[in-house]
Amino acid sequence: MDYEAAKQCGFLPLVLSVAGGLLQQLGGRIDSDFVQMLGADNAEVLRERVGEFGDHLVGIEDRIIRKSLDNCRGADKVKIVDLFHKFAVFPEVR
Repeated sequence: MDYEAAKQCGFLPLVLSVAGGLLQQLGGRIDSDFVQMLGADNAEVLRERVGEFGDHLVGIEDRIIRKSLDNCRGADKVKIVDLFHKFAVFPEVR
């Protein structure tokens, strides 16, 4: 069951981390309902504009990326931020 949950997250570290936080909130047990929830198409929920203090136009995806970049440390931070800016010129394909 653990493998199926990781597979639903695309084995991506950031997604696995977010799923782990969600799992902890839901009791910490991976079962078929949790795996099914991970596999559900929640794109619209992720793009829902939420917030307070002036960030109501920033989506959850944008906030996750911003927090990830804010937590980068060390000599490679400039390179990582630059890479994200380069990828930002390509539109998302749906």
